[in-house]
Order: sequence, then C-alpha cells, then structure tokens
Amino acid sequence: MHIMSNYDMDISHQQLPQHLKKNLLSRYWLQSDDAFLRYDTQQLLNETFKAKGFEIKPLILSSTADWAHLEALTCTADLFSPKRCIVVDASSLKLSASFARQWQSICQQTHPSISLCLNTGRLTAAQKKTKWYQTLPQQGCISIWPLNSQQYQQWAKLTAQRQGLTLSTHAFDQLSQLTLSDPKATSDLLKKLSLMYLEHEIIHPKQLHLAYAHHSSSSTFDLIDATLCGQTELAFKHFESLKMQPQIAIALWGLFNHTLKQLLQAQPALSQGQSITQVVRTLSRNPKEQARLNPALKRLTPSSLEHIQSQLWSLELSIKGLIPLEPLHIVKEIILQYSRPHHV
Repeated sequence: MHIMSNYDMDISHQQLPQHLKKNLLSRYWLQSDDAFLRYDTQQLLNETFKAKGFEIKPLILSSTADWAHLEALTCTADLFSPKRCIVVDASSLKLSASFARQWQSICQQTHPSISLCLNTGRLTAAQKKTKWYQTLPQQGCISIWPLNSQQYQQWAKLTAQRQGLTLSTHAFDQLSQLTLSDPKATSDLLKKLSLMYLEHEIIHPKQLHLAYAHHSSSSTFDLIDATLCGQTELAFKHFESLKMQPQIAIALWGLFNHTLKQLLQAQPALSQGQSITQVVRTLSRNPKEQARLNPALKRLTPSSLEHIQSQLWSLELSIKGLIPLEPLHIVKEIILQYSRPHHV
C-alpha cells in the first residue's frame, strides 16, 4: 500500500497519518479494488478534514445526473459557506478518456474552499500509461494494494493506535488468528475493544477473546437476523432476553456497525442496476450473512442508512458516557430503524 502525489513523494500507508499532519492537500484520489481498505483510508482522510473544520459531503457518482449534481456542488460557495470536502464514490464507473475529461472539468471549476476525494477501482498499468491519465490532476493519488502478512500487521497496529489501543505482542498474534487477517473483521473487533476498555490500557489475549466472544454470541446473531429480516416483534423478544447481559450494547453496536458498512458498500453497485442477489454475493460468501443482507437491501434506502449511521454514532457516544442517553434505549431505536420497511 503506497501513496503517490504530484510532489514526487512516495508515501507508504504507514506514513499516511504523518503525511496528513503536515500536508492536507485539496485533492485526493483513492484507487483500490478492495472496498473496505478504500473505505478505511477514506475514514482517515475524513477525520483529518473534519479536524480542520471541513464539512464532509458524500456523493455516489453513477450517472449523467450525478455529474451535474457534482458540478453544482463544486462551483457554488460564498464567504458564509462552510469549508467542504466532497467524497466522490466512482468505484462503479469505467475509467476512460470520457471520465477523465469530466473529472478534469470538475477539478478546474471547483471553488477554492472545496476539497475533493475521489474513490475509484484500481487502475491497470496500461491505464496509467494512457494520455488521458497522464494529463489528469493527480494531487494526492493514493494506490491501495491488497495487504500481505507484514503489511497487515503494520495496518492493524496503525488502526489500533487510531482507536487509542495498546495491544500486547501476544494479543496482536491472537488478533490475526481470530480475524483470519481480514481487515474488515479486524477493524470491527478493534473498535469494539476501544469501547470496552480505557484509552491506552494494555490489551492482553484474555480481553481480546472476551470482546470476540461477545461478537460471536449466537443469541446476538439471532437478534440481528430477526432485525434485518424485518421481524421487529421477534427482534425485540431476543432483545429482552439479552438486555441484562454485561456489555451487550457494545456487542450489538459491533454487529450493527459491521452490517451497516456492508449495506453502504452495496449502494454504488445497486445504483448501477446490479441485482441485490449479485451484490450480496460480492459482500459475503457466508450463506447465513447473505440471508441477512438480502431482505435488508430490499427494505432500506440510502437515506434510512444515513439515519442508522447517525444513531450508531449516538450509541458510541452514549457507551463512552459522552451524552446523557441510555445505550439500550438507542439500541431499541436502531432495531426499529433496521427492521421497519422504508420502501416497497
């Protein structure tokens, strides 16, 4: 995983946080076929832009109408407008000379107070040699490659640091075994640890296994299954049997958040006309997980997913004691949001 920019820099993924402390560029282009690693890198960029006072505006680019919407967003700003970072997901589009012309036009007209982050699939060596690619504005071009064993360890340590976690050497070894070195599973487990333990508390294997056991509880999966299948009454029946368990809010936060990431990742492909069945197969090879995602994608709209994302953020703040709301009350609201129909 490495980063290239038009300043002749070649920055590894491990150096990205340090780079962002010194040089926050106005254009970033994330190139990867790994949807989760692209998402994870974009989250790091979003955190940095937010800390600098930027408002994050996501936009899925999949049609001519979307290009027109992007053009309107990038050229309208005044003295009273907040600084904005527009995150453009073009991962479902074919990268070609036509795409390059449109993107170049957008970059040229973008207001100085607006930053752009473009997310696409990985470019081939042949594409990078084309004339249209060479003439594109490539400030902050980030190429994200699949992680080998050594890169996974470096990425996991960096992700743990971002969560304020310190894992013992043995805990890190166990982490890769429990998650099978899968970045998405690792990220979910580390986030759960950050909610369960104090910042910079040293995490040992016993604590790691406790967090993992909560995530793998069959009872919590029964609740998730019922919720995503729209069986609200059954979901609340499972909730009543679970609510007295210690740290159950954290366990459910982890599972709901994992599912939300998958549902959000599905949206670009669905907007391109792919069937739900096709999309679900790309999200997971697990038949049980596919059975959860299929009915959820039929019911939930992009706007309802945004609302659930906001509720999960409130749940995280509540668990940390940063807002005066009862975590289990928010869990009930999330169950309702996930399980009720939003469109036919």
